[in-house]
Amino acid sequence: MIETRTWTVTTLDPRPDTMHVAGGTVLAAGTRYLKPGRTKSTGLLAFDESGGRAWKRFRGRPVALLGSRGSLVYAWVRRERTAYVLDRDSGRTLHTIRTGKRIPFLLSPP
Repeated sequence: MIETRTWTVTTLDPRPDTMHVAGGTVLAAGTRYLKPGRTKSTGLLAFDESGGRAWKRFRGRPVALLGSRGSLVYAWVRRERTAYVLDRDSGRTLHTIRTGKRIPFLLSPP
């Protein structure tokens, strides 16, 4: 993250390749494809405004961040083919949605 008041850079975690800001929470996920059929994933990580770890979910599973709306976070776990609706502050699952083989899109009004 770049602090624009001081132009300093802080690395919250070096592994993720995707980030999303949801309110005061930074969400991050990343998967490395090592060889056919083998991956290494961070799962879904959440950081608070101070950069501290708020919560983590889906450890070791490839996760796609679909987005957020208000206090809700939407993530898709690839192998399960399931979209999760999570509470942004606690990471608790509020609802699950079984999906097809492809990643779903989140359409949300502004």
